[in-house]
Amino acid sequence: MSELRSNIKKNDKPLPESMGEDMKSWVVFTQKKRGAPHIYAGWLNACDEEMALDFAREHYGQDEQCFNIWVIEKKHVIATHKDDLIWRLSDQNYRRASGYTKQVREKWASFRNEESLASYRKDDIKKAFE
Repeated sequence: MSELRSNIKKNDKPLPESMGEDMKSWVVFTQKKRGAPHIYAGWLNACDEEMALDFAREHYGQDEQCFNIWVIEKKHVIATHKDDLIWRLSDQNYRRASGYTKQVREKWASFRNEESLASYRKDDIKKAFE
């Protein structure tokens, strides 16, 4: 049992009468170690922030030890529209391995034939031991 879960205070308040419209969605973030970033863990439904925090401690604190848990009401989370694209100001495909096409690989293969590769290795080894 995680340390956080063992520190849960027992809540003796009765549950609200109406569970339907009173339930709100909450987003949960957990922090695994002190000073580490909070990472999205999931979401849950609860009536108020206290209940949301209790549910988050119970659910997300039972699997792994957490240092801290945040719960944020979903209506307060702002996100881009699903059809929005985030544009880069410059093309940086060269940073990704997917940017190397078949043509580029063929050029490198023709450039690095066995003779040139062997001479490169020999010079490289010589420089390493000088």
